[in-house]
Amino acid sequence: MKHLGGWVLVAALSGCGGGTLSEQIDHILNPAPPPAPKAVEEVIETAVEATHISTIALAALDGTGSCAALVSGCLNTGCDFALEIDVMGCPVPISDGDGTGVVVVTGTRTGPDSAVLTANFGNFDLGIDDGTWFVLEIASMAAERHGDRVNVLYAQQSVTVRSDALASSAELSQHVWTSDAYLNGTPADTNDDHYTISGGVQETEAGSTGAYVTQAGLAFVEVTPACRRNPTRGDAVIERVGVGTSVVLSMVHVGFHEECDGRADILSALGTDVFSLGGTVEMDLLE
Repeated sequence: MKHLGGWVLVAALSGCGGGTLSEQIDHILNPAPPPAPKAVEEVIETAVEATHISTIALAALDGTGSCAALVSGCLNTGCDFALEIDVMGCPVPISDGDGTGVVVVTGTRTGPDSAVLTANFGNFDLGIDDGTWFVLEIASMAAERHGDRVNVLYAQQSVTVRSDALASSAELSQHVWTSDAYLNGTPADTNDDHYTISGGVQETEAGSTGAYVTQAGLAFVEVTPACRRNPTRGDAVIERVGVGTSVVLSMVHVGFHEECDGRADILSALGTDVFSLGGTVEMDLLE
């Protein structure tokens, strides 16, 4: 066991970057928590907003919603439509409700309760810490309503992000996810919708500080009306590989808890984040 422990220590030290031996040992004994899993946050925020928009659009096409202004309606399968959603009247779910901006939605009706949509976001100020919404466009969302549930499927590379949205991230490169909104019997009121997201993202980061690849998978992640700050149920696995100021080779499994505290529990960890096991990581959707 002592021999194995020595190899574990050597392996851990090899991933700690530079510094003296005592600094590297201190890094192990007092590890910094893993960085906030931005890729996971981006999937959740994008999926929730995409489903929110789809719910509003399908209601507007039926004439049952009051949260959007139809520019051109569409009654038959195969016809095109356009509408505008004012954030002041239809708040983005993950915000404090005081935002401003307009979402322009265009699409094609594919059935009585389904459509393919593209959403373009105007200049947003969401009233949260950063203020600016990071997504410019979500293209080709397939949305379908099933009674009291709206499902959105997205599997493309066309999520466009402002170049300065994240300090070290180039873009959201590949998204594959499905999201459901449970309408609680009020299809015209999106404030009480409950969201469930599964899927993932692969993201490449490159810059003066190094190059990294992040892959994140989400399973049954729930965002409820009672807590928009963090998911309250579900799991996510984040894998990071890269070289910069230090070598990163990490896999972290986080679980979401019922407390609305902007955190998530680290259920398992391997590689350079192995000593974070049992701790928590920041997961605040409102920052």
